Amino acid sequence: QALPFGDIGVFGYTGREEKDTGGKNSFSMYGPSFRLGNEMVELNAQYLLRTDDNPDFLMVKGKDYDTTGIVGELIVNPRPDGSRLLGVLLYNKVTSDYPGLGYETFTVNMTYVLKTNLRLMGEATRDMEREATMFTTGFMAAF
Repeated sequence: QALPFGDIGVFGYTGREEKDTGGKNSFSMYGPSFRLGNEMVELNAQYLLRTDDNPDFLMVKGKDYDTTGIVGELIVNPRPDGSRLLGVLLYNKVTSDYPGLGYETFTVNMTYVLKTNLRLMGEATRDMEREATMFTTGFMAAF
C-alpha cells in the first residue's frame, strides 16, 4: 500500500527445490515490509519468516527448520537536490534452527558522489557473532 510518506506491505514466496541426487526441499518465506521517509531521510525494514522441510536435500526427509531474519536500513541524504555525501546505517540479524546460520551485523556506510556514475565509498561492518570488524573502501562505477 503506497502512502504519502512511504509504503507498507507484505511479501511471500513458496516453492520446491530438487537436486540431481533426488533430494527435495519445500520451503516458504513471508513477512512484512515497510518504508518511511522523505527526500532527506528514509527508513526501510523487513522481517522474514522461512521454513524448510529438507534443506540438506536428504533422501529421507528430516525435521523442519525455521529461520527468521530482520533488516533495518536508515539512509540519510542531507541536501536532496545537491548533496554529494550520503550516509547509510544497516542492521541485519538471522536466527535459525539450522546449525551455523546465526548472524548479526551493524554497518555504517559513507558515500561521496564524484560524478553521476562514479562514487567513492567507505564502510565499516561489525559482526556481532564473530566479534570482528571489517572495513571496506573503494570506488563504485556504472557505465
